[in-house]
Amino acid sequence: SFIVPQALISLRPCDNFWPDNSIVLKRAMVTVVATLSETSYPSFVPSVSSISTHFPTINAAPSITPIPTIVPTSAISTYNGLKSALESDKSLILVNDIIIFLNFVTIEDVQVKITSDDKGTTFDGTFSTSLLDLTKSSLTLEQLTIRRGYGLYFGCIRATMSQISIFDSSLVNCTSEISGGFISLLSSTLVAVMSNFSSNNAVLGGVVYMNSNSKFTAVNSQFSANSAEVDGGVACVYDSSTFTATNSSFDSNSAKDDGGVAYVRYSSTFTATNSIFESNLAADSGGVAVVADSSTFIAANSAF
Repeated sequence: SFIVPQALISLRPCDNFWPDNSIVLKRAMVTVVATLSETSYPSFVPSVSSISTHFPTINAAPSITPIPTIVPTSAISTYNGLKSALESDKSLILVNDIIIFLNFVTIEDVQVKITSDDKGTTFDGTFSTSLLDLTKSSLTLEQLTIRRGYGLYFGCIRATMSQISIFDSSLVNCTSEISGGFISLLSSTLVAVMSNFSSNNAVLGGVVYMNSNSKFTAVNSQFSANSAEVDGGVACVYDSSTFTATNSSFDSNSAKDDGGVAYVRYSSTFTATNSIFESNLAADSGGVAVVADSSTFIAANSAF
């Protein structure tokens, strides 16, 4: 076997010679070089005595699997356009402008990411409708403002056996007549990073109503001026569910009965780490939280 010449092993693509948007080609070249540098082949430099009589057999190089390129849709700026894109099972949807919802959109067995192409996109329910109803789906929302959703059982979003991720977004002024001013979670998971939940309202759970082993995780996020007409200014955490906040703040949230921030019942858990609680109120008991029925409230390295 031969040793690949050092010049080939150390070959590196020069950015100046590559056209724009050619990262896939660059990666392929690097993969080829790395593969050749670790693989032995029969010599393709024959001896002088044999050069006139035969050519060596060179084994085929290992195949390279192309790196897939995701081509997003063009930006959508209307309710009907967004509804159609969700119903056609697209995996990536770009949105812009203010999209007024005419009714909530049902999503089932879908995996989709919705992101703003200009950081200025708003989903607006105009206090007349909820926005999204998910079942057995995975949804990512990025760089959006979601506001003024209104509904009986959920203000903006309901998730059943689903997973939701929210990044760098504002979730504001959403209202439910019963539970989950912003979202209701049933056997579902939500992760929010660098997001703001503000001025949401419901009878139970101003921001979120959680049931059936649901999970809500907030990282570097803010909860302010959310309210409950009865319990849980930010969250009602029920039935073996878990609310976890890290590096987050809870300011001026309130409940007209119990749990200015959280109402935690039925073997559920609320955990806050490196977080701040300030000016949260409840008319009856638990300015921060009421914890009952074998449930747990944990605050680590947090300020009240």
